[in-house]
Amino acid sequence: MLWLVALFIVLQPGIFSKKVKLEDILLRAYLFVFIIFILQGKMIKEGFQTTSTYVVTTLAGSGSPTFADGTGAAASFNHPSGIAIDTNGMIYIADRDNNRIRKMTPQGVVTTLAGSGFPRFFDGAQGSYAAFNLPVGIAIDKNGNVIVADRDNNAIRKVDPNGILTTIAGQAAADYLDGTGTNAKFKNPCGVAVDSNNNIYVADTYNHRIRKITPEGVVTTLAGSGTNTFADGTGTGASFNQPYGIAVYNDDVIIVADYGNNRIRKVTSSGVVTTIAGNGTAAIVDGTGSSASIGYVTSITTDSKNNTFFTDHDLNTDCIRKIDIVLGHVTTIAGSTPGYVDGTGSSAKFDYPVGIALDTNNNIIVADNFNHRIRMIKQSVQAPQFHLLQPL
Repeated sequence: MLWLVALFIVLQPGIFSKKVKLEDILLRAYLFVFIIFILQGKMIKEGFQTTSTYVVTTLAGSGSPTFADGTGAAASFNHPSGIAIDTNGMIYIADRDNNRIRKMTPQGVVTTLAGSGFPRFFDGAQGSYAAFNLPVGIAIDKNGNVIVADRDNNAIRKVDPNGILTTIAGQAAADYLDGTGTNAKFKNPCGVAVDSNNNIYVADTYNHRIRKITPEGVVTTLAGSGTNTFADGTGTGASFNQPYGIAVYNDDVIIVADYGNNRIRKVTSSGVVTTIAGNGTAAIVDGTGSSASIGYVTSITTDSKNNTFFTDHDLNTDCIRKIDIVLGHVTTIAGSTPGYVDGTGSSAKFDYPVGIALDTNNNIIVADNFNHRIRMIKQSVQAPQFHLLQPL
């Protein structure tokens, strides 16, 4: 009976009139078929495709492993590592081999927030009198303090907005111990992240554990057996192999770059560890879950749309990749063989990118370690295009 209904609709008015045009007959025939599809519940899909391009440029850095404040290429870094960005768009850089924390405006004006340049360990100093020993990871708390994983000082440090340096937890001697403040011990921590309650999460890299520091300075172990192996599980039932980068997805979940296991892991607030992507093979292969291969990931950051961006490299590739946290789908958005080239997508080149963060406009800011530069990746989304797909 459906075809009779459709026929009745398209025959009104006067389809059999001698004055009717051929174009009108063809139009009504098309309408007849279309109505049949609708009445049978077979709506024709309207496909909209969007494409994204990722354009890489250089914000600052001369490319020489030296030290200089300045603007753009007049500034110099020495193996910049961690990147963090505050709510005002100010960029903070752990300038590792310069043993300094640098500060950069979105326009590329670079100054020094703290650090003498000499590898030392003491508290209370301000600005150029403060001392670090290979600062690597960096984060910003909700009070505007810069939290630093001071790797070879085996400590988590804090630089306040005035540039005064203090130690939150840890001490110069490398070891493993939960406790409060300087009674706790770490071993070459490389990653830090801060949640909305000012809890600090630490990738305690050579203890192969994920640690948590409360605002009161109490250090506990969230997950990790302490052996450099691989296992999903809860608390000490899980294992990491040199966890390096760490990011807060929400207050109940953190994302970990498990460097030595070539995987991206997820840790809940109760210490339940699962694997999002990677199969243990060090390679750059896009895919979903364990079908994706991941190289050596040093830094990771998340956005509000279930995406995690991370730096990745193997023997032949230095790149920036993206993973959907929910689906586990991994894609490579920029980079190819090692080198230094600004450009779009795979035409751009990095040389061991190790730090990554998102600015207030969702641009990706990268610490390009061996190029001694700070790079920016801007996403350009083309307008959707209409196309007709098959019926359901």
